[in-house]
Amino acid sequence: MSEKGDYFSKELIIDIWKREGKSIEVPFYRRSLQAICQEVLKHFSLEKIIEPQPVKELESKDKKAYEKLMKNPHFLIIKGMKQRQ
Repeated sequence: MSEKGDYFSKELIIDIWKREGKSIEVPFYRRSLQAICQEVLKHFSLEKIIEPQPVKELESKDKKAYEKLMKNPHFLIIKGMKQRQ
């Protein structure tokens, strides 16, 4: 959900990822599924949409992150086919 509480708003989010003892800022935009799909459909036909869940091994390494990602997915995979013109 949006930090502003508005699912339909487009927001720049800066996430902090920890890799090899370092913190890395990872910027991305949060958009509604409708906004993402409408943009993709301008150029591709949709074949598949996946909202991946964390692997079970994450639970033993970082239970808090695992529980968060199980309830609030942070990734979206869209498989599309380029439309013929």
